[in-house]
Amino acid sequence: MPDAAGGYSFDGLSDKGKGVWGSDLAGDPAIQAVTEMAHAAGWSQRRMDDVVSVMNALADKGLIDAPFDPAAELQKLGANGSARVTEAENYVKALQARGEIDAEMAAELTTLTPTAAGVKVLEWLQTGKPMALDAPATGDGDGRAGDTAAQAVARAARQDPRYDSDPHFRRKADQDFRTAFS
Repeated sequence: MPDAAGGYSFDGLSDKGKGVWGSDLAGDPAIQAVTEMAHAAGWSQRRMDDVVSVMNALADKGLIDAPFDPAAELQKLGANGSARVTEAENYVKALQARGEIDAEMAAELTTLTPTAAGVKVLEWLQTGKPMALDAPATGDGDGRAGDTAAQAVARAARQDPRYDSDPHFRRKADQDFRTAFS
């Protein structure tokens, strides 16, 4: 048994295991809790090696996913990833502020914003295209890269402060948005 909880070795972690669990386990709070519990129970390094074998098996069989990587998700959205996340969050807030969705629905939609796919879903919803289910799909699915001038103007109108305070302006902006993106 190691002299301290931090003395356990995880050297037997496979490459796939490192991809799931990480290569530096010393700073992981869950691993620290396991090693503290193991040390308090008097576990030997051999017993901890058995735990490492279980960790490898879970990773190798695909039963544990790699940890969520927010930076990788932002990267998938391109150079303006942070702005796109903020716009998606603001869209959900605007829906709630206008009474189109309640707080529970807003909370659920907000759970989409940490992933690139979720942001793209909210951008798609924002275009109004879901309302026109018979319309043919167009573009590359990104909704940004190939924006026309009308699409850029329509997006800008939704960011205008009058959008939240002036119902007439909002109706016209929404109509212009639907027209630009259909």
